[in-house]
Amino acid sequence: MRTEKGKRIQAGRLLIFLKGLYQRAVMIDFFLCGFYNKYKKEQCSVLKNNKWAEAAEAAAVT
Repeated sequence: MRTEKGKRIQAGRLLIFLKGLYQRAVMIDFFLCGFYNKYKKEQCSVLKNNKWAEAAEAAAVT
């Protein structure tokens, strides 16, 4: 039977894992966006979305 402390530790690890996964998704998104821009010479819609830009800045800081 799990204790409350064990559940909190497991939830914390899951949160850290999900945060890392989200940061990687943002980096991959910008990477692919760069290739798209190189060949299509258009602005990527991701760069227009402030939420993604803020997330990328936060990922770069941490």
